[in-house]
Amino acid sequence: MLCWLGVAQSILLGVYFISTGNKRSYLFLGVMMLMIGIRVAKSTIYLFDPHPPLIIMNIGFAAHAMLGPLFLFYIQTLISRNLIRLLWLHFLPAFMIIFLSPYLSLNEFWYRGGYSALLYYTLIYLIIAWYLFIAHKENKGWVIYLLLITITIFQISYFSNYILRLTPYETGAVMHSLLIYAISFLVLKNNDVFSQEKKKKYDNLNVSPQEVERYKEKLLATMEERKPYLDPDFSLSKCADLTGIPSYMLSYVLSERLNQNFLRFINAYRIEEAKKLLVAHDRQHLSIAGISHDCGFNTVSSFNAAFKKFVGVTPSDYRKKVMA
Repeated sequence: MLCWLGVAQSILLGVYFISTGNKRSYLFLGVMMLMIGIRVAKSTIYLFDPHPPLIIMNIGFAAHAMLGPLFLFYIQTLISRNLIRLLWLHFLPAFMIIFLSPYLSLNEFWYRGGYSALLYYTLIYLIIAWYLFIAHKENKGWVIYLLLITITIFQISYFSNYILRLTPYETGAVMHSLLIYAISFLVLKNNDVFSQEKKKKYDNLNVSPQEVERYKEKLLATMEERKPYLDPDFSLSKCADLTGIPSYMLSYVLSERLNQNFLRFINAYRIEEAKKLLVAHDRQHLSIAGISHDCGFNTVSSFNAAFKKFVGVTPSDYRKKVMA
């Protein structure tokens, strides 16, 4: 009963997140909750029927194969990273499981290495996703951590059961069912709990997606070609004058298309420039202060703080590590 309640709640949350706005983070989170619901349903059926129809087992395994990529892409949307290209290729194993489901039997495939490969495949995605999230060092709130830990515990429990032989098979389904209700309560209490932005400021903005995309491409092209971020006094208003894009539209493009504010946007370019200068052989005579100024930072302290936030180490440590 507990596991089936968890299945129902996961599916309801999945539908809720998918239907809430057009943010990519909600889409990945919603699909992930749906896949967890399917996986828990498969586990629950298997607990009480050791010989369920093969199609049910393979649908559950296919859902499991989607969890790792979905978790990684959800993390990427949280830390404002651009999603990798050919995203659909990461879901190819899940599609192949569905396509070959009539032939993938438990004894001849899954228990002969297939299930182990699936668990290691998922573990690799978990490790990469958590590395990116922790390395980014941005506080997303304890509720986000609760969600990520819940999903991680759920996926690790299968690895712990089958590979390590440390936990019972039902651990993942039961733990998820318990924690998902805590998350559901928080969602009902505050439906913006997983949003990384406040209420929309642009509800009355009448602009087509194609026009917004043109503005975005123009902004990025200007940054790449003219490097205005090297000016320490570069501001949103100066950017608007340079690109011919109204300030309010720049704010909209940055928030809705690039998932970041103006300061983080230009600092990202400045840090990339700094990384090049720090290791350039003809710039080794420059001090950290000199490089920070050349990259558009007003003070060394702001440069050090921004560099460590983006790269994970100080500029001095980065130079020593790369030049060693």
